[in-house]
Amino acid sequence: MSLDLGPAVYSVSEISQLIQDLLASEPGLSALTVRGEISGWTRASSGHCYFALKDGTAVLQSVMFKPDAMRLRFVPQNGDMVRATGRIAYYQQRGQLQLYVTAMEPEGAGALHAAYERLRAQLAAEGLFDEARKQPLPRFPRRVAVITSPTGAAVQDMTRILRSRWPAVRVLIIPALVQGEQAAPSLVAGLQAAAAVGGVDLVLLGRGGGSLEDLWA
Repeated sequence: MSLDLGPAVYSVSEISQLIQDLLASEPGLSALTVRGEISGWTRASSGHCYFALKDGTAVLQSVMFKPDAMRLRFVPQNGDMVRATGRIAYYQQRGQLQLYVTAMEPEGAGALHAAYERLRAQLAAEGLFDEARKQPLPRFPRRVAVITSPTGAAVQDMTRILRSRWPAVRVLIIPALVQGEQAAPSLVAGLQAAAAVGGVDLVLLGRGGGSLEDLWA
């Protein structure tokens, strides 16, 4: 796009607004995915995350606001190769082009595994896997809540195996998403629903097979 601004003298604010308007008018910049290496990762006290994405020749400043950062399924670190989805906009107060990230995931299976191990180590450091937290399983559970997709083959397999091993068991199916960005909050809601029912001896979260990316929830 060519611009004929003419001989007039423009203020900094006017030029900044012009840049912002030009970027906003380009549909391709409103929803795109960028592949790059994380640099300068910082999570502010507000919960917002500030970082840069870089490759061998360029750097793109990026920001991820708290509501989106809370949905991250891994712990980002400097040097991680990621795919970040969001929009390009101009931050006038700093005169800076930025990627406003709404979703981000590690690049490749190796990165996914490394991110999983980091998250697991973080949860272990918080004591969430300590033996003292674990409760003994009842030998003959009377009621089992199964949190899973109500339409997949997995729910039929789990129900069949439960009843074949203990015919007297009562099975409560609690529907939940088991794949995609909304899987985690859906599973949490399922656990809350199981707790609210009362009289549940065991809770089983399960799903069928799939690729590593499908299982990353």
